[in-house]
Amino acid sequence: MEAFKDFCQAGVDAQLEVSSKLKETLLKAEQELKNGHRQWQEEKSSLKALHQQNCDHFHSQMQIIASERVQEQEAAKQILERAEAFYNAQMNLAKARVDEQLEVSSKLKEDLHKAEQELGTGHLQWQQEHFNKVQVMASERAQEQEAAKQTLETAEAFHKAQMDLSKATVDEQLEISSKLNEALHQAKQELETVHLQWQQEHFNVTARQLKYCEYLQKQMQVMASERAQEQEAAKQILERAEAFYNAQMNLAKARVDEQLEVSSKLKEDLHKAEQELGTGHLQWQQEHFNKVQVMASERAQEQEAAKQTLETAEAFHKAQMDLSKATVDEQLEISSKLNEALHKAKQELETVHLQWQQEHFNVTARQLKYCEYLQSQMQVMASERAQEQEAAKQTLETAEAFYKAQMDEQRAETNRIAAALKETQDLLETERHVQHNTTTEKEMEVFKNFCRARVGELLDENSKLKAAFNKAENELQGFQAAHEAQLDEQRAETSKILAVLKKTEAELDAESLNILELASRNADLEKTCRDLNHAQLENIATLQTIQEEATQMVKRNRASQAQLKQLRTENNRIKAARKMTEDLLETERLLWQ
Repeated sequence: MEAFKDFCQAGVDAQLEVSSKLKETLLKAEQELKNGHRQWQEEKSSLKALHQQNCDHFHSQMQIIASERVQEQEAAKQILERAEAFYNAQMNLAKARVDEQLEVSSKLKEDLHKAEQELGTGHLQWQQEHFNKVQVMASERAQEQEAAKQTLETAEAFHKAQMDLSKATVDEQLEISSKLNEALHQAKQELETVHLQWQQEHFNVTARQLKYCEYLQKQMQVMASERAQEQEAAKQILERAEAFYNAQMNLAKARVDEQLEVSSKLKEDLHKAEQELGTGHLQWQQEHFNKVQVMASERAQEQEAAKQTLETAEAFHKAQMDLSKATVDEQLEISSKLNEALHKAKQELETVHLQWQQEHFNVTARQLKYCEYLQSQMQVMASERAQEQEAAKQTLETAEAFYKAQMDEQRAETNRIAAALKETQDLLETERHVQHNTTTEKEMEVFKNFCRARVGELLDENSKLKAAFNKAENELQGFQAAHEAQLDEQRAETSKILAVLKKTEAELDAESLNILELASRNADLEKTCRDLNHAQLENIATLQTIQEEATQMVKRNRASQAQLKQLRTENNRIKAARKMTEDLLETERLLWQ
């Protein structure tokens, strides 16, 4: 009885200990969850700081690139301004040369007019020689003007080639800008698509996680309520069983004590009857025999009642054992179902985690690919910019060399013309003092007309050269205005591209933060599943302990049954002694008769 009571108390203590362990496990899980959340917050803050540092570095790099681009544009603008200034200086110098040539022509015209006046008193031979010299000078002047015209045409062709090259460069820059805009637009669309897919996947994963957490909470609540009900029911059953078993054991003990007392009295009566039988009286023996029979019948009834009481106790104990086995089996079944649910949830979590890892890998690959594409585009733009600067530098060097050669040629030509004019003036002065021949008025008129015609042609050529220079100057101004407008457009495109890059970078940063947050949530969920699995293992160990205690209870029950068998054997021995006594009494009675 005491062993069964200890066993029941041990079962209740085990249930309370399991409950306390579950509470400790839940508290520990909550503490670990808080620590994990705190650690996640710290990691999140550190990741945000690192990400902000990377963003600042990227912004600084972009600002450096933008400043370098602005510096390059400013340098190109300065180069163009220097080229424009050099071209203006060359144009002014050419204008000065033309004005000088016009002045020389006017001086020549005056000299010719003066020669006409002097030729009125001259000689025909001197006129003929002077006319030949003037023709030679006019032919040389025509050749010089032809050379100047060719030089101007060459300069115009070179300027036109420079204009075409600049237009081609600007068109190429616009084409590159348009391609870069298209690439950025396409990358932005891909990023938006990936972001929408990721948002959908994040929503699905979050919904599954919430659903699974609600399911686990419901299962834990149901298990806790069922466990509490089972513990309460088991406690009540154990209390009732203990009370009933104590009552039955007390009753059985009282019956056994009463039987032992009756047996001792019966032995005393038998001993006394044996003594009285030696001298006895038949009447007393008959009365005593009747009393013994009544006592024997009462004893038989009491033994039958004790037997029924023991059978009832055994049946109740067997029912209690069956109930305990059914409770243990039910607990094992609940544990197996919970294990299956946890295994299934773990598999679903692993599947979701693998899907998330695949999606994270795809997003990371797209980001790396997009960053590599941007880097390649920036490298291509930098190389093209360097090539353009080199080409512009070479073009300017070529233009400077060409203009320098043209200026040297113009100076040589001007010096030669000045020397020829000086020589002509010297010849005129010499011939004026030497020659005194006369000529006819008709020849003088022809010579005057010829000189006037040549002077008019020279003036026309000079006016054409001046108009050509003015036209070239106007074209240069138009080209400068167009180039300035294209530079402004390129600056606007560059600012737009930088804005799009900053916006894209911000979206990438937001997406990276969302991915990190999802990873931390998955880590928390995995940790919770591990804690639940650990608690489940502890529950299984507790159930195994309860099963072992039930086995020990069965063993103690078998020992109690062995004790009951010993009591039955003792009762049978007492019955046999009683029967033997009755037989002896019957024999004595027959002998007395």
